[in-house]
Amino acid sequence: MSIRSAEELEGLRRAGRAVAVTLREVRRCVRPGITTGDLDQVAERTIARLGGRPAPRLLYGFPGAICVSVGDEAVHGIGRAIHEEPSVPSVFVPALRERLTEGLVITVEPVITAGRDGLRRVGRWTEATADRSLAAHVEHTIAITRGRPLVLTAG
Repeated sequence: MSIRSAEELEGLRRAGRAVAVTLREVRRCVRPGITTGDLDQVAERTIARLGGRPAPRLLYGFPGAICVSVGDEAVHGIGRAIHEEPSVPSVFVPALRERLTEGLVITVEPVITAGRDGLRRVGRWTEATADRSLAAHVEHTIAITRGRPLVLTAG
């Protein structure tokens, strides 16, 4: 998406702060024995308390309020919709020549694996590492500005 006004940028900042607070709350609750469903409920309550609504469920019918990765599996913003154009791949594509312009908002969401490259689809919402090595999926929403980029979800 692209920012069209100062009000939109402020709205994205508010949403980004809410994401950061939600992630902190979920992180605080992670411990042995907790389920991803428990963490999803923590996120759902936090999102609601902050006046938000879970985008994955609203836009795509995703079963949870958040996407949680476990072991070798990872599932795939903030904006008018999730995954709007332009698509910015999380791998190097030599032929890609699209420039990032002021006002553009992108999400950087690499999957970091302990093993070799390669993911395989495991159902509608999930990808797993090809060699079953452990993986982490990290995500931040970034606004491109004339000066420094703004990491909206850093809190």
